[in-house]
Amino acid sequence: MTPLCKTILAACGLWVLCAAPVGAQTLRDLTDHEPTTEELIQGLRLSSPPPAKGQMRGVGPTSSTQARKSPCESYRDRAQTRGVGVASTAAVSAATGVVLKVTFASGSARLTAEAMRTLDKLGEALHSDELAACCFQIEGHTDSVGSDAYNERLSQHRAVSVSRYLAERHKLKDRTVAVGYGEQKPAADNTTDEGRQKNRRVQVINLGYE
Repeated sequence: MTPLCKTILAACGLWVLCAAPVGAQTLRDLTDHEPTTEELIQGLRLSSPPPAKGQMRGVGPTSSTQARKSPCESYRDRAQTRGVGVASTAAVSAATGVVLKVTFASGSARLTAEAMRTLDKLGEALHSDELAACCFQIEGHTDSVGSDAYNERLSQHRAVSVSRYLAERHKLKDRTVAVGYGEQKPAADNTTDEGRQKNRRVQVINLGYE
């Protein structure tokens, strides 16, 4: 997986995995406290520095017949066309990220007040100099309890809920793509309570610089 923000779901929570496509997979577990913005930046930053402002997409002169797309727009187009995530297998096989505690109301996509505080810190981090030029794919995942259709629908709603909160509260509409995978990509064994808890998660994937 890529930017991994894992979130442990105690009762109605989730493991939110935020990962970036670099090096060997490493996760920084921040579930035992409310993370600071700096901790999130450290966990999500890419090994390579962001491009100079003049080299970023959408910056610089453009002709009237060659309008540039906003950041992440091409990713969203591909995701909508395929109906699945757009990050390549190679990009997500090696990742660095953080594990966060994000909670929802039971059986729904309604964020709790605790989750909003965590996402507020994430929103601040995504506006930092280190991450401001990056696009992020927000993935919803569930355990295997319930039907495939129900789990896929719930995971999509939760991913959209996180993405919408970041867009409305932190002006990140052009920086995220929401995708629901349901139970298709388990991170642990679904036959145990612990495994199912780990599988109920949201992954925030760093798709790289635009």
